[in-house]
Amino acid sequence: MTYQRWDEDFSRLQGIIGKCLDEEIPGTMIRNPEFFQRFKRSHPEQIVLLHFNGNANDPRFCGNRYFPGHWIHRAASDISQDIPAESGESLIHVQNTRDFKVDTGRYRNINDDIALFGITPDGKHDWLHCEQVQLLAVDHEAGTIRVRRGCYGTKPLAFAVGSGNAWVRTSSSKATELSVPAACAPSVPFTF
Repeated sequence: MTYQRWDEDFSRLQGIIGKCLDEEIPGTMIRNPEFFQRFKRSHPEQIVLLHFNGNANDPRFCGNRYFPGHWIHRAASDISQDIPAESGESLIHVQNTRDFKVDTGRYRNINDDIALFGITPDGKHDWLHCEQVQLLAVDHEAGTIRVRRGCYGTKPLAFAVGSGNAWVRTSSSKATELSVPAACAPSVPFTF
């Protein structure tokens, strides 16, 4: 779509709010920042707002500045069987399935993103041995979760039950960052 066509659709309103960064919808930074800034210059009497989603954002957005320990995680659950390092889907046996959520959100179409991580000898989360996975299903009776492995730039890792410092836990995670970190500032300055 050309800017002229886009401007025709939106200039009749009192302003716009929309996506300009790739935190939720990859590809919006290709065109939107330029269109929004041009729109504000052409229509200074109208409001132009940036919509930044701090709850449902893509962990790959500015991923080089963050690692799994920067996210807020719900209570962890110990695994009850070893997890091999394998691509694709895996069935993971956990001691407690109650905190894993599927079909959530406004349209009931969102599943949890999950971190598989080791435990250090002193009992802390080992974020350096961590894999991001996407929850596909929960079977409360069987005590299992089905996941898609190696997501958001991570590789499938192996985790073993009871192997000294390699205790593993899983936890559902959602980001709570509500502002764009300075290190992630887009190359196009925003001057709405």
